[in-house]
Amino acid sequence: MSPLDAAGRAEVERVFAADAPLRLERLAGALEGLARGEDTLPAARFEAHALRGAAAIVGREDLATLCRSIEELLADGEPDAGELRAAARRVRAARPAPGAPLRPGARLARRLVPHRFMSQLAAILLLTIVPAFGIAVYDAYHGRQAARATVGREATGEAVLTAQALQQLIAGGRRVLVALSLSPEVVSGDPRSCTQAVTRYAARLSPYSHFAVTAPDGVVVCSSATPSRTSAAVSRSLFKTIRATGAFAVGPLHRDPVGGHWIISIGQPLGPGGRPGAQIGAVIPASAVQALIERAILPRRSSMTVFDRYGDVLARRPDPAGSIGAKVGLARIHRLAPAAGAAETRAPDGIRRVYAADAAGPWSVSVGIASGAADSTLTRELVYELLLIGGLGLLGLALGLAGARRALGRPLEALVATAGRLRGGDLSARAGVDPRGGELGELAESLDAMAAALERQVSDRERAAAGVADELETRVGDRTAELELARAQAEQASRAKTAFLSRLSHELRTPLNAIGGFSQILGAVGLEPDQAEAAAHIAAGADHMTRLVEELLDMARIEAGEFRLELEPTSLGAVVHEVIDLSRGLAESHGVAISTPEVDAGLGALADRGRLRQALLNLFTNAIVYNRRGGTVSVRGSRRPDGRVVVDVLDTGVGIAADDLARVFVPYDRLGRGPESDGLGLGLALSQRLVAAMGGTIEIASEVGVGTRFTIALREAELLRDAADPEWAPNPTPRRGTRRVLYIEDNATSMKLVELLLRGRGVEFQGASTAAEGIAAARADAPDLILLDLQLPDGSGEDVLLTLRAEPALRAVPIVMLSAQASRDTIRRLLEAGADDYLTKPIEVDRAANLIERHLRRDTT
Repeated sequence: MSPLDAAGRAEVERVFAADAPLRLERLAGALEGLARGEDTLPAARFEAHALRGAAAIVGREDLATLCRSIEELLADGEPDAGELRAAARRVRAARPAPGAPLRPGARLARRLVPHRFMSQLAAILLLTIVPAFGIAVYDAYHGRQAARATVGREATGEAVLTAQALQQLIAGGRRVLVALSLSPEVVSGDPRSCTQAVTRYAARLSPYSHFAVTAPDGVVVCSSATPSRTSAAVSRSLFKTIRATGAFAVGPLHRDPVGGHWIISIGQPLGPGGRPGAQIGAVIPASAVQALIERAILPRRSSMTVFDRYGDVLARRPDPAGSIGAKVGLARIHRLAPAAGAAETRAPDGIRRVYAADAAGPWSVSVGIASGAADSTLTRELVYELLLIGGLGLLGLALGLAGARRALGRPLEALVATAGRLRGGDLSARAGVDPRGGELGELAESLDAMAAALERQVSDRERAAAGVADELETRVGDRTAELELARAQAEQASRAKTAFLSRLSHELRTPLNAIGGFSQILGAVGLEPDQAEAAAHIAAGADHMTRLVEELLDMARIEAGEFRLELEPTSLGAVVHEVIDLSRGLAESHGVAISTPEVDAGLGALADRGRLRQALLNLFTNAIVYNRRGGTVSVRGSRRPDGRVVVDVLDTGVGIAADDLARVFVPYDRLGRGPESDGLGLGLALSQRLVAAMGGTIEIASEVGVGTRFTIALREAELLRDAADPEWAPNPTPRRGTRRVLYIEDNATSMKLVELLLRGRGVEFQGASTAAEGIAAARADAPDLILLDLQLPDGSGEDVLLTLRAEPALRAVPIVMLSAQASRDTIRRLLEAGADDYLTKPIEVDRAANLIERHLRRDTT
């Protein structure tokens, strides 16, 4: 903060406190007027903007945020009246109570925080002393750490030296036992000569004593001790350890059964020449270990402890008598190994020590050196340094304030007074500070220049304000016109795309109808095997192309927002069986078996039956095509406790890698498959969007080399009736006698296909290529069934349908629409207009024949 801001901050806050309540009231009134329909929008915007700027200057973030939210509300065009009244209430709630006293905490903070330049300067000078204090504290801390490191190195060194001495004590015992085990007297196994030998060694090899030789069964052969002391050397646990390992071992700490002294047993197998399994042992008194650590030179108030692998204390200084045989925590001691370094902690006797430890074979040694003396010295030096820095700092503060008062304080007071007059509107005010006074003089000169320019700016702003409103209105009008034009262009593009999709569907389905239909008819007339195979390939290609066209058109409709669904209770079992029947031919050609479906009886889902069949068929097709020859595809349906039903499609194919699972439902992504692979990569993406549109989900789980599982989950729905699906009803028995079918179609290929389809079925076929011919033929001799195309050269098939249904003599004649138009809205509209059924090109020959036969049979039932 600059000196000028610091000096004028209290005045700015005072002005804001006096002005803000009035502005808040005006803002609330403008918002309420706007809610009543009054033209107060400009006033509300102005007050919110002005208040937000003033609140930001004085640090009232809550008020600034409130004003910002009101500005965003007013920028929405036509805010709701309820929102405007709620905003007015929030504004009134933000007004401070008039004359509300400051809380005690706020008064204390105002007194403590410096508001004048000289007090701030004093605070700055005091802050310059803080780094010196910090450096002194850091030096003390660094010195303490260095002292700790020195003590730690000393403790580590003592621990290492003592551990080496302990290892020599253990190694010496081992060497003695090796030498004894190799002596002829011991090896011979003669108790008398063996006793003489071990007694002779025991007299000369202090501190090792109580030598004894045991047979493989644990019986003592000879001993240098009395029988009552022999058991001290022959420890059963040690005997078992040596027998199990076949090597030298050190036993646990235990008491001499006769003298009650603490001792440690050692032993090893008898040397070559002795009886296999025989052992020789001895005893090391704990006093020998205590004598060893007493020789170490340690500072005063230090400690040293030796303990074995069981945590038993073998020796300690000080207080050996009260510590030997006690337990210690091994985990904490092992963390103090030389590689890990030393650590400081407070011992049970209340003395802080730096501890280090080292291993001595089966034993460990811990050394602790007191750290209090170094701490006292460092603390005393730190106090001396801080006192010296504080005294020098206060002296510098007094001298600095005296100079600043003369050079800075008085000019600043003049500048503050001048700024106050300018704020009050007195543009003739001048600072009167010598311009040669450095930066403050330059500031005074700039302040005077500002006062001169301020009046010119005020007048210029008033002139410009009038033109701003007109310019803004013009820009808003231009922008509105641009947006309206863009909206109209988008709607036109959408209509053009819809027309294109409709036309594309018709133009592609018509030739595909001929290709697929004729190939199916050719396959059923007893061709040669090669010809039948060629016809089958043509039919398969037409079917594949039809599915690709369907996928492209469906994806385009979904993306254009023109996709419609009819959700109704749907039998999952019926849809699954229908999909399986449609997939059998593909499964046979790929050598894949379809297992018997496992679908709960009466299982219903809220779905669009046709779209659910399409989604499941895509999953079945993938499960067959990407399966292995000899593999299987199975399907399971069940209900879950959460009110949803699931259908699982499982295959035993190659599986999908985990890295590729995220790409399975991406349109046109074929997971790196080459051009020889069928499809556009749209089947799974389309299935996912179809299921999502029905309020469901598709999940995938796969394992490479094992197979893949797709799971469709939908909302459960209760089936309205348990009736068979018409599509699955047995084929009706053909009616005997000649029946007449009229087909109104302008495409000669499609007409020929239907004629061949009905040949041999006892049906008289009549064709009409225009709407007029078809209406005339129907009126002349009412046919048993009328097949009607939707697009005719002289009119619409829908108009023909309405005309025929208006004829009393033709109202009972079944009319089946047969067209390449596949829009669900179109199909619904034609059925509502009176059509009995609808076949979409390209037709499936068997399905079309069954449907035609069913409608022809209706007259006789």
